[in-house]
Amino acid sequence: KNLDRYRAALDARYGASASLDEFARKAQVANYEAMRPMFESFAIRWPDAKGVVQWMLNSAWPDMFWQLYDWYLVPNGAYFGARAANQPLHVAYDYGERKVVAVNDTRDAIRGAKARVRVLDAASRVLLDESRPLALAAGERGEVVSLGSLAKLASRGVSMADGSSTAALSSAAAPVYFLDTRIESDRGETLARNFYWLPAEDDVLDWASTKYYVTPVSRFADLTALQHLPPVELEVAHRFEHTTEGEVLHVTLANPSDRLAFFVELSVTGEGGGQLIAPIDWDDNYISLLPGEHREVMATIPAHALAGDHPVFHYQGINVRERAP
Repeated sequence: KNLDRYRAALDARYGASASLDEFARKAQVANYEAMRPMFESFAIRWPDAKGVVQWMLNSAWPDMFWQLYDWYLVPNGAYFGARAANQPLHVAYDYGERKVVAVNDTRDAIRGAKARVRVLDAASRVLLDESRPLALAAGERGEVVSLGSLAKLASRGVSMADGSSTAALSSAAAPVYFLDTRIESDRGETLARNFYWLPAEDDVLDWASTKYYVTPVSRFADLTALQHLPPVELEVAHRFEHTTEGEVLHVTLANPSDRLAFFVELSVTGEGGGQLIAPIDWDDNYISLLPGEHREVMATIPAHALAGDHPVFHYQGINVRERAP
């Protein structure tokens, strides 16, 4: 009936918002973070886990809870979190066991590939970079690496993909960590990717006070360091391709810096009214880019969504300022 419980969690975990726009950005991060592990927990534990139900797909009226896309047909952070978790081939983080697990829900066995796991701190320093040979039969899951305490990982040094290591970083552990997981082919192609932001200490639940609709949190995880990430300037190119069905948007994102770009949101508005164009089908969104990384993303916009207006592309991120190239 109100936003009190939601705002208490959002403010404690991500920091209080000074504006509606800031609240909306943080809400997308939180919704992505909350939605993905529900589906991934099912994927990791299948076939012992028999099913999972998502309430709800979309809103029957303007609403701020639960939906994967809203009354206006705009897909949100929860949508792309669910999409990432349900990729037939991907590498997932098991929050409960603190380990990385590869999932192959395709019809084909995976052979000759490798799983790569990287952990970075808030300053984009690499704490772990490990690659493991990956062989998974169709429908199989396999543990890639157990991470344990990220704070201990930061204090003992940096493990590199070639087996070498560097000296330990400062004993003052960063309050937030980034986990990048990928499956790469023998030719170096990225077959699957996932990206997580993790606190130094997890939420603490007050199990004794559980009610049928909520378990209170006695101490929230601290992810407020995400609001203080070093700023990043992206190199972005885009073009609209007109088709008989509407428009196809091609976007290239490049991060030339030595710092990661976190949670970059892509959107399209109408030139006339400035409203978000919907429905729109992105093949990915809310994207994080490692230092030196580039991504290509595509969106399709049906003609009726434009209603004769001209589309304008925008992008912004938590540490990437808003732009309309």
